[in-house]
Amino acid sequence: MVDTVDIRAYVYDKFIASPYYTPEATVVYALLLVALVSVIYDRVIKRMGIKVDKRFVLTIVPFVVFGALTRSVGDTVLSTSGKTGVAYLLITPGVYFLTFVIASAVLLVALALQRKAGVRYEKTMIIVGSTLVAAELAYLVNFGIPNVRGMALALGIASVWFVALLAASQKFPKYLTRENAYVLAAHMLDASATFVALAFTSGLFEEHVLPRFLIGTLGLSPAVMFVLKLAVVWPVLYYIDRDVRDAEYRMWLKIIVLILGLPLGIRDVFAIGMLGTPTF
Repeated sequence: MVDTVDIRAYVYDKFIASPYYTPEATVVYALLLVALVSVIYDRVIKRMGIKVDKRFVLTIVPFVVFGALTRSVGDTVLSTSGKTGVAYLLITPGVYFLTFVIASAVLLVALALQRKAGVRYEKTMIIVGSTLVAAELAYLVNFGIPNVRGMALALGIASVWFVALLAASQKFPKYLTRENAYVLAAHMLDASATFVALAFTSGLFEEHVLPRFLIGTLGLSPAVMFVLKLAVVWPVLYYIDRDVRDAEYRMWLKIIVLILGLPLGIRDVFAIGMLGTPTF
């Protein structure tokens, strides 16, 4: 018979105490993501009668940014108070749950306003989401961003990738659409921030299993993140376009891919600025 204490100790060790994402936690979170992708689309989005198109993307981007900045707020809490009660809502997986609950609540209010007052739900979502983003930005700036150089370097590298990907989408639209270039650029922001954090900054470390294995165990350059993103994200987007017939579900899957990259990139850029020490 398995001791309850042993189970609690295992869960604490693998999911709470570790500063890294353990292989066990990574597998569990991945399975949860796979399960929730279809459930949220079928049971929430479609039941609300929401059309998943480019306008919908614009309504949720502020909340994606809000979630990323909330994770950065979590970094400030961890750096000053450690893993306190509130910190668990500000780090993975709590921050995803918190962001989803807030975005869903705002969406319900926005849909009600649309029915009763004729105010398009997208407008309400964008205004509320942008206000939340502005409030968190003010908090983070007040906390202090001493390593502006590191942030600027990461954003500069990401900008180069953004321009290059847009150019590639014009040259090879069959293999990289402009829409997919935007999503891939979000992941290159994550790669750029990780590269700068590990190559040009001290005091920061890689949390995720595969990059930690490639960089920490195999000793590869942090630049491997660029290769990893191109080798994984680009084909995923290509096959989504090729194999998913339903246009709205195809857009929904791309939103999920975006959410797996953009928040990490934003959080990492702020981690560089707030918690990293430049070495260049």
